Parts: sequence; structure tokens; C-alpha cells
Amino acid sequence: FSGAEAMAGDQVTLKAGPANVGDAASGQVDRDPAIHIWDVTDLKTISIFQGVHERGVCALEFTHDGKRLLSIGLEDNHQVAVWDWRRGECVSKVNGSKDKIFCVVADPLDATRFVTTGVKHIKFWRIVGATAEGKRGICGDKGETTSHLCGAFGKEENRFYSGTSKGTIYMWVATSLSVVIDAH
Repeated sequence: FSGAEAMAGDQVTLKAGPANVGDAASGQVDRDPAIHIWDVTDLKTISIFQGVHERGVCALEFTHDGKRLLSIGLEDNHQVAVWDWRRGECVSKVNGSKDKIFCVVADPLDATRFVTTGVKHIKFWRIVGATAEGKRGICGDKGETTSHLCGAFGKEENRFYSGTSKGTIYMWVATSLSVVIDAH
């Protein structure tokens, strides 16, 4: 990789872009972490972003239209950044959670929606203008607050599934827990 010397020896998070983009993003764990955008055809660095996250980048995701890159930092408030990656500009940076965030998942149907999951954390986000607004998932009497390790959007609009640390799958409709499935 061109530019790989800058990341040599560091832990790296990697995310391929949508098929229509043909690029990938990587983020490093370091005091002043960099996010690299790579052309997957010739393995050359297209651009490098720095100065937004501290200590590292733990998760990356492209929106389905390929226009934005979402990144999660390792700082105390686990900053959620939204990038116009083609211009190299961070268009929004907001606090994600005091607890660790494990992943960010972009909605395959709506480029303005995404979800973050982590330690006792699930948050449903919408990109609104120059900011991102998040709403915590509401368990109600369907289940308990727990750690969500991963997630995926369903085929239906407003449907999201999260895998928990207790071996269950939570099915969410909009921001509310609908069903708990004993999976493992």
C-alpha cells in the first residue's frame, strides 16, 4: 500500500466501500489517528484525514450511496464523525457514548440513517444538515439494557437486528425493541 509506512505497527480498522465506489477506508489506533481512503484497484492512498479523533478509530462505515464515511473514535465520549470523504471534510462530530462503541452500521435504504452498538449501548442516528442526531434504543418491557456486539439492517424499512453479549438477538422497529430471540 502506498502510505502504509505511516500506519506500520499500528492497529488498523478496515472497511470496504460500496461496490459503486471502489474504495476502502482504514483507521488506526494512535495518539493522532489517521483515516486513509484507498483505491482498491491500485492500492494507493487517495486521501488522509486527521485531527478529529483521539487515541484511535474503532469503527468505519460508508453510507450506501458512497457519499459519506462514518467513523467512531476511541476518545472518552467515543466521537461519531460524518465525513464528506471526497472533499476530505468532517461535516459533523458529536458525542456517541461514554461507553465503548463496537460498530457502526449504515442503513442500506436511507443514506441519512445509521446505528451504533456497544457496551450497554444502541443508538439510532439520522444525519440532519450539518449534524448527526442520535436516539437511544428503547427496551420497554420487552428486554433489558445489555451490550450489543454487532448489528444489521433488515429488508423491511426501520427494522434493525442486534446481537447481544447474552446470546440473544434483539429486533428493533424504529428505535423500539420489538422482539427478543434466544439465539445461543
